[in-house]
Amino acid sequence: MITTYPVHLRAITVGLCVAAAAVTATALAAPARADQYDFVSMLDNEGVYYSSITNMIDQGKMACRMLRSGAGIPAALDYVAGGG
Repeated sequence: MITTYPVHLRAITVGLCVAAAAVTATALAAPARADQYDFVSMLDNEGVYYSSITNMIDQGKMACRMLRSGAGIPAALDYVAGGG
């Protein structure tokens, strides 16, 4: 004998499976990160001129802080492009 379940129970089961898969994928995803060496290397590879590596690293750190606190990408880019 084959047992069939109502459509709404099958939909709930499928929804729970999809949600579980999404949570698992999010939990296993690697966090986005870069250190100061990655930042400077990327700038050098792109041909970006800077007069002081220390100031450039400080500007990059400040841009990251701005993004983490909710500032938009244009604001962070303007900050870095404006030299701080």
